[in-house]
Amino acid sequence: MDNFIFVDDHRDYSPTNVFVAYVANVSDREQLFAELFFSLKFPDYFGFNWDALYDLLRDFSWIKQRDIVLVHGGLSNLEPTTLKKYLEVLQDSVASWTDNDPHSFQVVFSRSDKERLENIY
Repeated sequence: MDNFIFVDDHRDYSPTNVFVAYVANVSDREQLFAELFFSLKFPDYFGFNWDALYDLLRDFSWIKQRDIVLVHGGLSNLEPTTLKKYLEVLQDSVASWTDNDPHSFQVVFSRSDKERLENIY
């Protein structure tokens, strides 16, 4: 959880000169993948599975801004096993970026979700 940012209200998080994508109110894995596909403008070859998600969260070559921020407005409807897997993919993705990479990647959650996410992760 060290690689994530927690804020009081996700709607107030708006850094400048970055690509910001929002995910809110998803209820299952398929909806999560669809939200990520549209909000992060994934290429058409996205496979809508965990491996494909990790691969694209480690690429971002289609985004011109260097800094990419993924802001979550609510994942409370995801079942715990799906949420845990998603958090693992996010954590591994964020941790794998270095200062020498062409992009940086940050993940933001609401502070009100922090305890639940820590318990699941």
